[in-house]
Amino acid sequence: MQRVRAERAAIVATLEPFVAAILAWLWFGQTLTLLQIAGGISIVVAVTAIQLRQSSHQQ
Repeated sequence: MQRVRAERAAIVATLEPFVAAILAWLWFGQTLTLLQIAGGISIVVAVTAIQLRQSSHQQ
């Protein structure tokens, strides 16, 4: 926590379910429904938008 700001840590933590789903699909052969895939894409888009917004406000 001393090296990473709390905002960044929270944003990265938001990606945990998405990464877990991808790893479960790759390693364990789990299937993903269309709704789960759409949810994962939504998470990535939201995290990217937050990162871009924070970057533009800091400059």
